[in-house]
Amino acid sequence: MTRSSRSTFSFHSASVDAADRFDIWREFCSRAVLGQSCVADAQRFDVALRGHVQPGISAMQLHAGACSILRDPDRANDDEPDLLAFYMVQAGTLQVEQDGRVALLRPGEATLCVGDRPYRLTANDRHEVLTFKVRRQFLSTPASLEGGTARNLVTTTVFGRSVAQLMQGIWSQLPNLDNATSHRLVRNLVDLTEVALALEADDPLDPSGPAREANVRRIRQFIDCNLGRDDLTAAHVAVELNLSTRYINKVLAAEGTSLIRHLWHRRITMAAGQLREPRLARRSISAIAFSLGFKNLSHFSDLFRRTYGVSPTEYRGQHPR
Repeated sequence: MTRSSRSTFSFHSASVDAADRFDIWREFCSRAVLGQSCVADAQRFDVALRGHVQPGISAMQLHAGACSILRDPDRANDDEPDLLAFYMVQAGTLQVEQDGRVALLRPGEATLCVGDRPYRLTANDRHEVLTFKVRRQFLSTPASLEGGTARNLVTTTVFGRSVAQLMQGIWSQLPNLDNATSHRLVRNLVDLTEVALALEADDPLDPSGPAREANVRRIRQFIDCNLGRDDLTAAHVAVELNLSTRYINKVLAAEGTSLIRHLWHRRITMAAGQLREPRLARRSISAIAFSLGFKNLSHFSDLFRRTYGVSPTEYRGQHPR
């Protein structure tokens, strides 16, 4: 097993003596982020893996022969058992069991398990699996997730295929991402999974349902990432998030706002922040306005004055460098 300064690791069983391969793999499983036990034909078993570790996130791609892996938190020796475990099959098949359910995953399909309760993974032949283990704090609200574990997200939820595709996309870029960006993407993964599971049990247009908080966070994140688009409309946001404008406005009404009001509020708030920023003292007010999606300066100045009681120029003058 090798580990680099970038918190990456890799292992290939062909690099060690055949008699020791399974013992090394079994020891790795017991000492993993979520400790597990493994059963396999020791004489025929082989494995190759590579992964990345950073605070709150562990990601791994595994190529292995037939085996069964059991997670028993009462017998495991790990420091942080209360993790979310996402599994996506890239080749072969994988059977996942937890909370009395059994899911059979084929290539392109994904599921969720939780580390604080027992679960089992079984592959009867060679397989390739992508795994993310992340802190439960990524959830929008505390939840046991008993109704959502060991479910084939692709075949049982509307957004399940998007969950699997996002896992693949994050994995492909993870070596190039800083911790903050990785956390943001994984939070989106957890949010999307929460929404997918909640929509199966609740009316997607019910703004008081369990999906509400996760959806509100998705809406806010999308708007903050797209403030500079001067063509951003309610319809665009709805299409991008696969939600109706009616639903978006209902959940935001519970927050005391609407989609359009929130969009302009965020733009004007970001503008004020840039006008206070010493590093941007030489940047023109018009450049700031246009970079945040305003199409003309008169609209920007009017909205700024209504919000802060002074013009953008006066506001900048109140915050000397």
